[in-house]
Amino acid sequence: MKKYFLNLLLVISVVVISSCGKTETSVETKIAETVSDIKTEEEMKKLPVKQKVDKEFNAVFNEVIDTVNPGTAGSSLKAAKAAAMFLDYCEGKENLLSEVDPYIKGLSDKKKEDLVEKLIDLSSTMELAKKDDFKELLSDAGVTDSKHPWSDKAFETATTTIMYMGMCLNN
Repeated sequence: MKKYFLNLLLVISVVVISSCGKTETSVETKIAETVSDIKTEEEMKKLPVKQKVDKEFNAVFNEVIDTVNPGTAGSSLKAAKAAAMFLDYCEGKENLLSEVDPYIKGLSDKKKEDLVEKLIDLSSTMELAKKDDFKELLSDAGVTDSKHPWSDKAFETATTTIMYMGMCLNN
C-alpha cells in the first residue's frame, strides 16, 4: 500500500513539476538520463557507487527518519523543520543522486520501510514550503536560521532526490 502511495506521489510530483512551464530540463528527464541505461539489478550493481555517505546528507535524512511521523501530534511542525533542513542542504547543489545509494544501503529494512512513508510527508511539506505563509510554520517549528525562501533550483534538486530515493526504495 505504501508503495502505491509513493508511486502516486511521484506521478503527482512529475505532473506538478512539468506543469510549471519552465524551459529547463525537467526532473523526470534528469532522472531518466541518470538511470536510462539501467535495465537490471545486476547492471545497477556494476555502477560505480560512492562508498561514503556525505555526513550532512546522512544527518538530513536521519532527521527525516527520526522526526517525521505522519499522523502524530506535531507532525506538521516536525515535517516543516525536516523540509527546511533538506531544502537548506539542497540550496546551491546540482545533483544529490550519488548520495542516495550509499545512504539507503546503510539502512535497516525497517528504516527503509519507514522512509517510504516519510518521503511522502516530506514531499507534501516541500510543496507547502513554496507558499509565503510557510515562514510562519517554520517559526512555529522553532526554525529561525533557514535559507527560506529557497531557490527553484533547491526545490528541483530536492524533488529529484526524493523521487530517485523513492524509486530505489521500491526496487
